[in-house]
Amino acid sequence: ETTTGAWSTGGSLNTARKSLAGAGTQTAALGFGGETPSDGDMNETESYNGTSWTEVNNLTTGRRSLMGGGTNTAALAFGGTTAPFNVLTITETWNGTNWAETTDLNTGRNGGAAVGVSNTAVIAAGGETSSFLALTELWNGSSWTEVSDLNTARTRAGGGGTYTDAVIFGGNTGPADTGATETWNGTN
Repeated sequence: ETTTGAWSTGGSLNTARKSLAGAGTQTAALGFGGETPSDGDMNETESYNGTSWTEVNNLTTGRRSLMGGGTNTAALAFGGTTAPFNVLTITETWNGTNWAETTDLNTGRNGGAAVGVSNTAVIAAGGETSSFLALTELWNGSSWTEVSDLNTARTRAGGGGTYTDAVIFGGNTGPADTGATETWNGTN
């Protein structure tokens, strides 16, 4: 027998925005970056306790369409873009209080899929620059390493899992949206 749950309304972000990234769990989350029509690229960071959001220290670089992973006390923010379309390699770590820039992505991108439940083991896959990417990079806590590419270059895909057992699904390949799903075993 399968038990199903239901979505319920939680507290709203203090700053409404889109194209942001996040990390954490249902009762201990972090939302960062994004954009608004009036303010453009955002550096705001907010922490969620399961009920409400609290503004905390901001990213060092405001951006949208970035990727994120980790927890609300140990997160990673990477990639993204600033207006009009400046693709970034910037990587920042969150220690529970502050963001600090660290070793950048090898290839800047926005709209990539991020997978990882720890800020020391994260995957960045796909995304776009002037074209759609199949590139995959692994973060080991101090640097990025390029590994086997996705089979299908894409942007705006979803992802889930861990550093050694992940899935990337959906997205856009340029000419059309895709439902293609790829699994990662830690090597390929």
